[in-house]
Amino acid sequence: MYIYIKDNQIQEITKNQIEEREGYIELDIPDEDVELTNHLQYLVYEEGTVVRREHTEEEFTDLSIQKRSAPESYKTKRKLDYPPLEEQLDYIYHNGVDAWKTDIIDPVKSAYPKPE
Repeated sequence: MYIYIKDNQIQEITKNQIEEREGYIELDIPDEDVELTNHLQYLVYEEGTVVRREHTEEEFTDLSIQKRSAPESYKTKRKLDYPPLEEQLDYIYHNGVDAWKTDIIDPVKSAYPKPE
């Protein structure tokens, strides 16, 4: 596995090496060293190496609750509320882009506004 680090944080984990990125550290780590065996495990980058850690069930529950109420959750709510892409394209074909924005996109954006 290839792990990409920036600002001492794991940014991406990939099976295949990707193009060089400015400001990133690339680590080639054996798969078994980064394999997570349950939902409580996570990886951190500290002191120049990737370390596997594990939350308690209580910590995991608390983090899940925090994540659901985080400001970024509006994006998730929007994604769930938008119709499938095929339906949107069909709507554009039959009604035009302006109608699509007004009838499909704007109501979802209004229902879940971006936090300021």
